[in-house]
Amino acid sequence: AAGIHHWAELRAAAAAGDAAELAQLLGDPEAAAPLLAAADPATGRTALHLAAAAGHAAAVTLLLRRGADPNARDGTPARAPPLHGAAAGGHAEAVEALLAGGARIDTEDADGQQAAHAACCSVPVLRVLLLRGALADARGSADRRTPLMRAAEEGCEDAVAYLIDEAGADVHAQDEGGMGACHHAAAG
Repeated sequence: AAGIHHWAELRAAAAAGDAAELAQLLGDPEAAAPLLAAADPATGRTALHLAAAAGHAAAVTLLLRRGADPNARDGTPARAPPLHGAAAGGHAEAVEALLAGGARIDTEDADGQQAAHAACCSVPVLRVLLLRGALADARGSADRRTPLMRAAEEGCEDAVAYLIDEAGADVHAQDEGGMGACHHAAAG
């Protein structure tokens, strides 16, 4: 029961970005390991997933230093790592912290999407990812869409402009259905 209680406290502290509370809860290295690996029964998300998705870079850094797995998959159908949650939320500092802590930039979720796809509407996150080695024309393995196609479909004009003008994204690339960014913009 104590482990469950501590997991609930850890989950709350991670979601709130309370680094001081996290440090206290993870003070004992032997007790910390199972807490860091524990996941929410409903979502399969670890404390690191929660902190990353909420954009709490200091909490992300602390969790990684204490041994959290930067590439752990959540229990949702997407099977996403923490990097995808931070990227989708537009949290550039959390993305930086995850990459510094060993997150793989090219990891795909169950839908074949990389972090650059998840970040398709966030220029600051796209900038971080591309500077750290993500590809502007990364292809989703399931649908062959690029971040540009995703940004166009979502109507994210600033991200579309960044990907074309600064990142050099291929405006002629086509997905598995033969649709390009212009098609996705019209369909979005």
